Amino acid sequence: MNDYVGWSPNKANWNMTQKTFTQRKQIHLKNFDYGSHEDVFFITICTADKQPYFADPKICKIVIDELEYRRAEKEMKLFCYCIMPDHLHLLISLNESYIREAGAFGERTLQVM
Repeated sequence: MNDYVGWSPNKANWNMTQKTFTQRKQIHLKNFDYGSHEDVFFITICTADKQPYFADPKICKIVIDELEYRRAEKEMKLFCYCIMPDHLHLLISLNESYIREAGAFGERTLQVM
């Protein structure tokens, strides 16, 4: 298993602290184009260690602002979302002009935080 470095908020003061995550098993369908703008995707994003970070209204606002930014930039169609204390669900499709950059959503969100 490979490790990669990610960032997660420190519960005490919500500063960013470095944390190492174990790479998860890929559960993608073989020969499926996940970059297609014609498909709708149901995505679940879980917090590190199932911590209830999204119970904090400030964190939720950052996520919602990011989703609305991506929608306004016409990078994706956002059909709906549901934010729970330790995960969020998205129903989206990527727009054809979307520039595919690994982690683009998370990278910009961390810059905002």
